[in-house]
Amino acid sequence: MDVKLRKLFGYRDTSNYSYQYEREGALAKVRCKRYKKAIIELDDSKDLAKVMEVLNQLKIKAEVAELR
Repeated sequence: MDVKLRKLFGYRDTSNYSYQYEREGALAKVRCKRYKKAIIELDDSKDLAKVMEVLNQLKIKAEVAELR
């Protein structure tokens, strides 16, 4: 998996003794739905600024579209 996607959405880490840890991503506290690798649908438009800040920090290009 791409490193940027792991930082964004989180991942499951496995240790040498088969313990599994859920590593939270940057969007863990934002209520959103993820479609494939490229689409993030926000439940609340107030979170848009937070999401755009995270994407800019990771140097991910993004476009915003409003669904009606």
